[in-house]
Parts: sequence; structure tokens; C-alpha cells
Amino acid sequence: MKTMKKRISQLFGLVAVGTALMAGVSCSNDTEELMGQPGATEETEHTAVMHLTGGLQSYTPKRETSTEWNEGDVIYLRFYQADEKTVVCGKAVYNASSSLWNISYYGNLSTGSTLKCEAFYFVNATATDNYHVTMTPMSCAYVDEAATYIVDDSELFVSAVLAPKTARMHIKGEKDKTVAVSGVVYNTSFSLTDNVFTTSTEEISTQFESDGYTPYIYCSLDETHVITLDDLYYKYTKTFDPTKFMAGESGYMVMPSQVENKGWTSVYYYPEEAVDLGLSVRWASMNVGASNQYDDGIYTSWGDAYGTNTSTSSSYNNDVHEIVGNPAYDIATNLWNERWQIPTREQWEELINNCTWTYAYDSERKVYGYTITAVNGNSIYLPFYFYTTGENIVNGSSYTSGYYWSSTEYSSSNKAYALELTSSSKYIDYNSKYYRMQVRPVLVK
Repeated sequence: MKTMKKRISQLFGLVAVGTALMAGVSCSNDTEELMGQPGATEETEHTAVMHLTGGLQSYTPKRETSTEWNEGDVIYLRFYQADEKTVVCGKAVYNASSSLWNISYYGNLSTGSTLKCEAFYFVNATATDNYHVTMTPMSCAYVDEAATYIVDDSELFVSAVLAPKTARMHIKGEKDKTVAVSGVVYNTSFSLTDNVFTTSTEEISTQFESDGYTPYIYCSLDETHVITLDDLYYKYTKTFDPTKFMAGESGYMVMPSQVENKGWTSVYYYPEEAVDLGLSVRWASMNVGASNQYDDGIYTSWGDAYGTNTSTSSSYNNDVHEIVGNPAYDIATNLWNERWQIPTREQWEELINNCTWTYAYDSERKVYGYTITAVNGNSIYLPFYFYTTGENIVNGSSYTSGYYWSSTEYSSSNKAYALELTSSSKYIDYNSKYYRMQVRPVLVK
């Protein structure tokens, strides 16, 4: 469609909810429950032809309004009766062949006079049931809460200009890199029955696409007016004018760097799970795939970046020799990010030789393990879990000995070094590469 609405779809790389929600959001299956307001007594579904004047307002500076629609587009409506208390909800679906809308609604609509209604249109949202929509930071809502309608000879005439509910922004940076954004407020869901949008201020993770931009984020500023951009190594912060984030505003920002920051303040940061033990690297507080320091996590073969290998061949990964920091072979780098790696043999030895290791059995959690305390007082915990092989299914129970991979290959190409733990010993030995055991990452950058 050579209109603003098609251009929106191209810009967002998204599908309009007019299509995406066709299977989902209608307004009511029980008028009394849906309305919860006086006057809603009829539970029969009604259908009618709807004529729409107005259209969809763009994010462009001139706020042009498009009056063209695609087959299957959906607009959701809340009709107020003459008493301004009773609400009837409806779903209108566009019929391109007739250029009209087919609407279904529950309850009776007042006739003969112009009354208030509210109209809603979504992009990249998902219906969770008949009248609730789940949204993401990349979901766009268009709203007219001062629309009007009139019923005449069984036909429905609606006047609505659906305008953007929020501002939108995207970020320009390096293709395929990831950025985390915080300091903005975005919609997470919508209730058609109550006309309520729920919001979140949780951090947003997004990626720079092939054109060097992230997808649009539909948002406003939080009360601090400060946006933080996190590129894995630095947190960049900057205060913005809230008028630039009013509904309908559109713009972009350039990802700052240490070379060019354009007024951003930067701080080098370490992830919360990276524990400083005063050594050459920081150690993770838990294993790859674990949810806390006591969990086993993923059992992986040496050089298996996903933990999916089931081969027990003695030639497994014989042709792979260097895995550290390579996301094709290093599960820590692959599943966490480029700052994390499987520790080398030398890094394990540094941990053994420069920290105090205290063995204990945690009877409450039924976990054997070592608390490893550094000179600076910080500590990590290494739980004991035995290795497995092939397709054997692990039961997640702690064992009286434990195994952790290093990223260092042994002199024989079918083996690699690993840390082996018992209640009375801790040492580096070698094992066949196909053994599946735990990984405790280190932060090296």
C-alpha cells in the first residue's frame, strides 16, 4: 500500500496488529462481566457495517493522516451510551473490496445522536485473550479517546483520528552489536475492557540491524529524564528534554563510544555476577546455565558451545585445539557474551594457589562444595557435580566429587585439562573431550 501505514510497517519491520490479532482481540463474550457497568443487559453479538472518517496519524513532523487501510486491518472500539456510563466494546475488520469495516459488538448502541467512543489500533502486539493485548518495547499503539459515533439505519458511522500514544526512538550504531537501554517507560499490555495500558521501566536489550539502526522503541522518559545505554563494557548516561519524548515525537540517537561521546557520561562497569578475587580475571558467581551458585548448570563437552553434544567418540573435537573466547567453541562466550570465557588451566591454578578453599556439605540444600575466599574477603562457591557422557540424563544431584572444564587442551588432541575436586583435594587433570561437565566462566575484559 503506497501510504503512510505501509511505510510504518516497513520502518518497524513489523506486522500490523490488524493482521497479527485477527485471531485474538474481540471485545466481549459476556456483556455483564465485560462491562461491569449499569445498562449492559444484552449478551447477543451484533454485526454492522461501519463507515470510518479520519484515519491513522503518522510520526512525521506534519502529522499527516492516512485514510487508506489494508485488508484485515482491525480497530478496537469502546462505545459510550447516552448515559455516558454504559460501554459497549467492538472489533472492526477492514474489507478492502468494499472500503468499509465489518464490526461486531455486544450490547445495544444508542441511535440518532452523536456520542463518544474510543478507538485503538496496534502494531506488533499479541492478543492474549478476547480483550487483552500483550506489548513489547517495539509495539506501537495508535489511539483516539475523543472519537465519536452515530448509528443511522443499522449502519455505524465513526469519526476517529488514531494518533501515536508514545514517542518513538531508535539508536544508530555498529551492525550486529547489542545495546541495553534503560531510563524509558514503555507499554507492556492493554486491557480493552478497562482502557488501561500497563507500563514497565525494565531494561531493554536490542540489536543494531543491517542498516545500522535498532528497531524503533516506543516510549517516554521516566521521571529521571536520564537515558542509559550499555554496550557490555561501558554505561553511558545523558539527560534529555522530556518534550522530545512527547506522544508523536520521533528521532534517533547515535551510540556513544570512548572515541566520540557527544555529551554522554561514561563509566566502565563489571557485571554483578563477576566477583573480584584480586586475581588476573574476575570469576563468575555461578556456572553456565545455573540460576544460582548451588546449581549444576549445563553439562557440556569440551569445545561444545551449546552443551548439546552426545557423542562418545574418542575422536570428538580432535581437530579443535583453541577454544577460549571463540563463540563457536567456548560455551561461556557463546551463551553469556564476549567478555566471558572458560578459564584456562593457568587461571584455575591461580585460583587454587591464591585463595583459601573451605570444604563443606550443605545439608539443607544437599550440596557438596568449596567456598573459595580471596585475600580481599570476596568469595565464590563451587558446588560438586559429577561429569556425564553421551545421552545419559543427569538428575541434578550433587556428588562427593566435582569436575569443571578448562579451555586448555592436553598434549593428546582427544583430551583437555579440567579441575577435579574432592573433599580433601583440588587439582588439574585431563579428561576425554567428549565428557560433559560444568563450566565456571571468568570475566577477562
